[in-house]
Amino acid sequence: MGPHPRPNHALSPQRALALAAAIEVHNASRFLEWSHRLLAFDLDVAAFFHGLVEEEHAHAKELAELYAKVFGGTPDFPMDELPQRLQEYSRAVSAIAGHFLIVEPRSVRALLGIALQIERFTRDFYTDLVRRTEDPAQAAVFLRLAEYEAEHERAFELQLAALPDGPTKSKTAPDTDDLN
Repeated sequence: MGPHPRPNHALSPQRALALAAAIEVHNASRFLEWSHRLLAFDLDVAAFFHGLVEEEHAHAKELAELYAKVFGGTPDFPMDELPQRLQEYSRAVSAIAGHFLIVEPRSVRALLGIALQIERFTRDFYTDLVRRTEDPAQAAVFLRLAEYEAEHERAFELQLAALPDGPTKSKTAPDTDDLN
C-alpha cells in the first residue's frame, strides 16, 4: 500500500496528543467488532483480537491521563480527524464477503493483514511523535506506546503465520487489493 504518511507537522502538541488518544479508541473499536466477526471461525483468533481491545483502551486511558496532566481537562477524541490512511484500512474490511461472520481462512488472513497495517501505522505515528515532542515525559509515553505497537505487529505476524498457508514473518501482510 505504499509508505505510511507521517502525522501533520502543523498539529499542535495538544492536538497531536488528542489525536493519538482517538487513534487508540478507533483501533479498540475496530478490534472489538472484528473479534465478534471471528467468533464463528476461530475462538482463539477472536480472543486474540478481544485481548487487544483491552490494551488499546489502556493506551487511550494513558494518553487521556497524560493530556489531563499536561493540558488540563479531557481530550476531545477527534474521531472525525483520524488520518486518511487509517480510515482506508478500516474501510477495506467492507470488501470482505457480504456477511458479518467471518468463516473462511482467506477472509481471516485479510482481516489480520489489515489489522497488522493498522498497528504499523500506529507505531509510525508514535515514532514520529517521539521525534517531534520536546517534552521528555511525553516522548517517553509515545516511545513506550510505539514499542507496544511493535509487539502487536509481531503478534499479528504470528497469527498470520499460524493460519494454513500463512505468510512467514519475512513476508508482508496481504494488501487490501487482495480482498477483491
